[in-house]
Amino acid sequence: METIAEAELIASSGRFVHPHAVVWLRRLSVGVDVAWDLIATQEGLASWWIVPPTRLELEIGGAFDHFWAQVVHRFEEKRFIQFHRPDDDPVREVLRFEIRPHGKDSTDFCFIDTWADGMEPPAAGIGSEQPGGPGTPWVGVLTGWHQTADRLAVASGSPQPSYSEADLIAWYSNYLNDHVRWRELTARPLP
Repeated sequence: METIAEAELIASSGRFVHPHAVVWLRRLSVGVDVAWDLIATQEGLASWWIVPPTRLELEIGGAFDHFWAQVVHRFEEKRFIQFHRPDDDPVREVLRFEIRPHGKDSTDFCFIDTWADGMEPPAAGIGSEQPGGPGTPWVGVLTGWHQTADRLAVASGSPQPSYSEADLIAWYSNYLNDHVRWRELTARPLP
């Protein structure tokens, strides 16, 4: 029997939209103006982002300094912001936040993470398993981004999810293993 936590994980887990891209979707319990402030200001990001930013300059080429140093590649006010590493091709490794109104008092949020071929975890340990090998996501990064999207939803007034970090690690470990197996099966030539 499926538990409430499992049903929440299925509904809120990241989804592969490309072999090098995963998307998380959340419905925020605030209008688009407040949602924009949450994703486009240093103060707003400090309330939910994985590591509170030390600087955010909302202009093309502006700095987004947090755990990584990134730059604003593109943005359209109250619609999206796209970041990449300053020394990288902006098509290879992208973080992107998108919002759109959902009625008067809620907003749909989309968080996209892409990565380059050969990408590997920064350190070994729990969550650094890469079932698909270099260039594929690892359990810890998907768990962390999932928790980050959840923190934004909670910062907007949504209830705290009922699953734990251990649930997320187990979920994404199974999810990535299944994803890799499925890709291998579908890549085999037919007899």
